[in-house]
Amino acid sequence: AEDMAWTRLPTARPEVRFADQLTVTLGESSVQLQYYGPNNGRGSVSMRFMPANVMFVVDWVLVGRMPYRNFQGYDVHGVIRSTRALLAQPRFDVFVGGHGDVGTWEDVKFYLGYMEALYAGVRGGMLAGKTLADLQRELRFPKYSGLRMYQEWLPENIAGVYDMLINDAYFHLREGVQAEP
Repeated sequence: AEDMAWTRLPTARPEVRFADQLTVTLGESSVQLQYYGPNNGRGSVSMRFMPANVMFVVDWVLVGRMPYRNFQGYDVHGVIRSTRALLAQPRFDVFVGGHGDVGTWEDVKFYLGYMEALYAGVRGGMLAGKTLADLQRELRFPKYSGLRMYQEWLPENIAGVYDMLINDAYFHLREGVQAEP
């Protein structure tokens, strides 16, 4: 709500707000809303529908597909942190995302594995003095090559993590890191 006001988003403002969790009960069913912090934007909320045990998350967890291009608007640390926290909750039976396939808890764990491998690969390469061009040429994650848009978006995913480490973590100020304009 605060971000909507600050940015003058042309939409209705929420009438109900909560800090971390809210459960809405409708008869024998409930929807458990959970805020995990910034990830894709600052207001993404997961929704667990009970008793069906269906988890719904938009944008920051994808099943069957690569994360979108260069992570514009994403907090990559937040995506990893939020996904870890999601997986630390009781297991869900079905996962529904906004831009990927329907899947399971295991599929979300696989996605987290990609995000952690991507981040570690880019960070490690940068700390070893590699340029963005080096990383885009060298980094490959064969375990995840079956994800849709792997070939097309892997260079952009690498660039997104690289840019985040430059802009948010000030890697360009570290000795030996070769920042590109």
